[in-house]
Amino acid sequence: NVPQKDLAKIIDAIKEKPIITREELASVIGKRVKTVARIIRDSKIINFVGSSKTGHWEIADREHKNK
Repeated sequence: NVPQKDLAKIIDAIKEKPIITREELASVIGKRVKTVARIIRDSKIINFVGSSKTGHWEIADREHKNK
């Protein structure tokens, strides 16, 4: 049960800056880092690709995930 408002804010922030940190995402939505991690994990459409230093976030296509 992912809060859709928070998820939408996270997605917008990632689209704007794919290398954004979880700490920065927490500041964007006004929640704790742990909450951001849970929202990302439960959404199943946000993935981190690469290493912790040089990686980036990717948003999966929602229609593709539903098939």
